[in-house]
Formats: sequence, C-alpha cells, structure tokens
Amino acid sequence: MAIIRWSRHPSVAANDWTRRWLQIQADMGLAQNTVDAYGRGLEEFLRFLKSVGAPLLQVNREHVAGYVRFVQAKPGHCKQQDSGSPRRHGVPRLNAKK
Repeated sequence: MAIIRWSRHPSVAANDWTRRWLQIQADMGLAQNTVDAYGRGLEEFLRFLKSVGAPLLQVNREHVAGYVRFVQAKPGHCKQQDSGSPRRHGVPRLNAKK
C-alpha cells in the first residue's frame, strides 16, 4: 500500500473531501508513484482554485478550462501534436454543471 506524504500535499490534507479521495486511491493498492502523482496534481489544482477564488465544491467548466490553460502555459509543458479526442490522451470526462 502506498504511503501518502501529507506534508507534500498540504491543501489536499486540509480538505476533507480531497484527503479522503487520495487516501482511497492509496487504500486501493495503487503504486506509490501513482498516488504521489495524484497528490501533486490535486495539490496544484486546489492551489489554482484558491488563486482564482473558487471553492472546490462550486467548481464549474470555466474553472476547469482555466486550469487547463494554466497548465498548458507552464514552462516545459508539452503541447499535444495530435488534436484528437481528449479521451484518447487520458483526459477524464468531467460531468460538471454549467
């Protein structure tokens, strides 16, 4: 079982919903590197939401789109050569309310 290093993910640890979600991933027996990556990604997303003043439970499509633009604008981000379906590239479908 993966060990979560909560000190590396303070925003995740501070939120009951995200803390439980990441713990479930570790409890399911996912690899340590996978749980670490999920924790880093979730931490970054929560920090982004805080920077734009969006509470986690009120996130909508515009917030997710803003986060995607934020990630794509980061130095070192690899632009996708293929403009195919996001699902083919491992992007999960989000059923956010409008």
